Amino acid sequence: MMSHSSSRVTQRETLQTWLAREHVTVPTEGQGRARQFRFSDVVELSALAELTRAGMTVSAAAAALGSVRKRFRQALQDRFGEGQSLVIGADQAWILPSNAVAGFMRDAGVVVYTTLVIANLAAATHRALPRATATLSGAAQVQTEATVVSGKQRARRKQKTI
Repeated sequence: MMSHSSSRVTQRETLQTWLAREHVTVPTEGQGRARQFRFSDVVELSALAELTRAGMTVSAAAAALGSVRKRFRQALQDRFGEGQSLVIGADQAWILPSNAVAGFMRDAGVVVYTTLVIANLAAATHRALPRATATLSGAAQVQTEATVVSGKQRARRKQKTI
């Protein structure tokens, strides 16, 4: 079983590796010690993580996402992607209306494909942000608010028992 701190290290190393190997190129604000990621950057990273969890290689997922990056970000700006999906299949990627995916893929003759509903991805990312903040500095630190909260709770419990 992976401990919470080793999970954070793995997440930090994964993010650092993706950025260093340019699997993901996000136009971040700031350089050097601290970078600030825009919401669209974080949603894009979430999409990449979701695609790799679905079984795609990082390089294939990054290439597919990169091929539709502009449309993906436009969809996010339009009501956070409501009614839009990222669809990947047959070595191509599309941003399509969610209600048209099955018909489009059938007409294109694509039998196996992966779909991410952009609004669901944006909502899940938004829900996760209060729990976790990422600051990339020299060695890329990921600090989770949940860890800070649980540490404070432990300290309070200790004070009560003393």
